[in-house]
Amino acid sequence: MQVLDAIDRAAIDRLRTAGEYFWLDLVDPSQDALDEMCGLFGVGELVAEDLRERGQRPKLDDYDSYVHGVFYGVDGDELVEVHFVIHGDAVITVRPARCAALAGVRARVAQVDPTREEQAIYLVLDALTDSFFPLLERMADEIDDIEDRIVSAGGRHAPALQAFAARRRR
Repeated sequence: MQVLDAIDRAAIDRLRTAGEYFWLDLVDPSQDALDEMCGLFGVGELVAEDLRERGQRPKLDDYDSYVHGVFYGVDGDELVEVHFVIHGDAVITVRPARCAALAGVRARVAQVDPTREEQAIYLVLDALTDSFFPLLERMADEIDDIEDRIVSAGGRHAPALQAFAARRRR
C-alpha cells in the first residue's frame, strides 16, 4: 500500500484511478494543505474546522462518504492528538509534527495489499494504542515507588499500609 506524506495530486489521481487504497499522513499541515485535502476528498466544513482545532476529545463521527475520528497516541510523555478520515480511497491522518508510533508503522502499512484497507486502518490505530504502554509502565513503576516509601515510613500511615498490602495480594 502506498504511504504519502504530502498531497501529491498526480500520485493521488493515479492511486484513485487504479483503485488502490492508500494512507495520506499529513504532518503539521498548513491551512492551505488542509483545505486542499478537504477539497480532494469531499470533506465537509464541520470536519475541516475540527481538523484545524486541537484539544478535542476522542470521537468517531460517521458522514455519508467518510468517517472522521479523533484518537490519541503517546510520544515520550506527551499525548499526540491524531485526526483521521477514513474515506473510500484512503485513510488520512492529520497530526502535529512528532509521533514516533505513526512514523514507526509506515513501513508495515507499506507492506499491506492495497485492497486490504481495513488492515492499514487497524495498523495505524493499533500503533497509536500500543504507544500508551511504555508511559503506563513508567506510571506503574512510579506508583510502586511511592507505595514503597509509604510502607517504609512505618505505622503513621496504618490505613494506607493496609490498602497497599491488600492491593499487592491480588
